[in-house]
Amino acid sequence: MCVHSANLNIVRQLHDHVAEGRACGNLGNTHYLLGNFSLAISFHQEVVTLLHTVADDNLGRSLNHAACKTHLALRNISYPVQ
Repeated sequence: MCVHSANLNIVRQLHDHVAEGRACGNLGNTHYLLGNFSLAISFHQEVVTLLHTVADDNLGRSLNHAACKTHLALRNISYPVQ
């Protein structure tokens, strides 16, 4: 995950919004796989914001798939009764 975070920092410095969207998507997917669903959604929401500034259909399709998986996983979480 350290590599994805470093990538995100670099592309933000370069103001490359397409690459930034992909980096956020990668971090969102990584957090999803680790079970950090709230962080995953946060990164996927950043991609949604970036999609309004760039035209990249592949990025949009990738995000849609990943965000749907994350939201479905969140709905299936069972919380312990306190």
